[in-house]
Amino acid sequence: MATLCAASAEGVQGVEQRYWYIAIVKNSTEKVCAQRLQDQGYECYVPYQTEEHIWKDGRRKQVDRILLRSVVLLHVTPQERLQAIKNPFIFGFMVNRAAQPDKFGRYPVATIPERQIEHLRFMLYHSTQPVEIDATIRKGDKVRVCRGDLLGMEGIVKYDPNGKPRFCISLDILGYATVEIDGRDVEKI
Repeated sequence: MATLCAASAEGVQGVEQRYWYIAIVKNSTEKVCAQRLQDQGYECYVPYQTEEHIWKDGRRKQVDRILLRSVVLLHVTPQERLQAIKNPFIFGFMVNRAAQPDKFGRYPVATIPERQIEHLRFMLYHSTQPVEIDATIRKGDKVRVCRGDLLGMEGIVKYDPNGKPRFCISLDILGYATVEIDGRDVEKI
């Protein structure tokens, strides 16, 4: 419900725009914290991927692997962010140290563009390969996926240390979401 209101209110004058902020929470409490925030009316997102784990005794279990440890993505206005920080389980919000500090030496609070969140959600929902977050990627060739699960997505390609190609989408302040891809499934743009 909050998503519909946010989308329709963004172009309206006098209504504050919503941004995706990066809330820092205790490790392994991401989903619980997100649920608490949702119960308070906030729109949240915890990027995770469900994987099958196999124990030594042969038992299989579906497990949710959190992509961004100690992080809950919060889609709020700047004023709502100031209210959300009052929750004792939010330690703070990530700042953008690449930006210019203000006159007091404080860096601005980091945000992630809406389109990048949409791309991450699409990648997590459609990819059959494990998605990873990599903060060390250097920009490479820009590509478009021309076949497979991620058809139509645009990003860059990098090669892991084993020489396997990985498709990457930018998450500005966090780095890149990456997934192994067959080099024949992408075309240079």
